[in-house]
Amino acid sequence: MLPQTNGKELPESLTSQGHNPQVISEDAPPSREDLLKLNPDLVLSPTTYEFTAEQGYATQDQLKEAGAASYVAEAGCFNNRSTAKVSDLLTDIEAYGKILGKEDEAKKLSEQAQAQLDEAKKRSEGKEKQTLAQLYIEGDTLTAIGAGVEHSMAEAAGAQNVFNPEDSGFKDFFAAEVSREELLKKNPDVIVFTTTSEEHEKTTREWLKKNLSGVKAVQDDRLVAIPSSDTLPGTWGTLDTVTTISKALYPDS
Repeated sequence: MLPQTNGKELPESLTSQGHNPQVISEDAPPSREDLLKLNPDLVLSPTTYEFTAEQGYATQDQLKEAGAASYVAEAGCFNNRSTAKVSDLLTDIEAYGKILGKEDEAKKLSEQAQAQLDEAKKRSEGKEKQTLAQLYIEGDTLTAIGAGVEHSMAEAAGAQNVFNPEDSGFKDFFAAEVSREELLKKNPDVIVFTTTSEEHEKTTREWLKKNLSGVKAVQDDRLVAIPSSDTLPGTWGTLDTVTTISKALYPDS
């Protein structure tokens, strides 16, 4: 069963060979009631947010009482959220292998994941580092990424992030609102922005061209859209994001 799809079609890997997974919710994690009535054996989650009682979700304790085990991705654990690395996915893969009794398969998958990270690293070797800003734009609110697994994705792709964990705005959380003036001063070579839909991508590109026309990345049209679901901790999308950013940074490699 899949708890959330964000309105996207299911990948072929999940629907091949006659599989027809049940989708519980489209645009948000399933409610406590919807999840518990399914009597799951195991619930996987990218972050601890999906187990927040205040949001109406089943807590890990409630799942345990119902006889279900739960697992939060290493990079999404509360204590790791600001210090996580994209390579934490390897820890998750190993854990899934043990949980599901598929350790040999997990080892092969881990090797595949590491190879994808190694390929991105090789692409940037010997090249002058490109500067990069990671943003999320909603309306006129400009939010930058300065820590966490999202920050690590850009590093793994060979970028020099213009916002970093040492900056005061990111000491307590991996994202923070920034001003247009601050981004103009940082003047990154590339801007990576997350999107929730095709329409959101379109409006974000328009916003950037209208409001940040003085930034080098906008002038050179080096604007890279990433689906927000591909930045979730513990997902293969984080590796694909590293590859996407890497190719955008060093297109000639």
